[in-house]
Amino acid sequence: MENKHVPETTDRAIMDIIKGKHSMSFEFMAANVLVKRAQNIYAKEPSEENLNEGCKLLKKLLTQNFRLPSVQTDLAKIQTMGC
Repeated sequence: MENKHVPETTDRAIMDIIKGKHSMSFEFMAANVLVKRAQNIYAKEPSEENLNEGCKLLKKLLTQNFRLPSVQTDLAKIQTMGC
């Protein structure tokens, strides 16, 4: 089941996080690790494929864990980025 509050992979805030344009410290540790890894991959080879893959993985992780309080906090932070 997908939570409607998890941003889409095409959401500008999610893409900017993966691109490294916005820095965000996630409270959900697994998201921090995933984002750092995706940012490193994108920095080495900034392709649409790498960007889309990073966004897709982050969305999946947040969707699978959206009931956790730390994920809810992170989702609220993403929504307030105003992108």
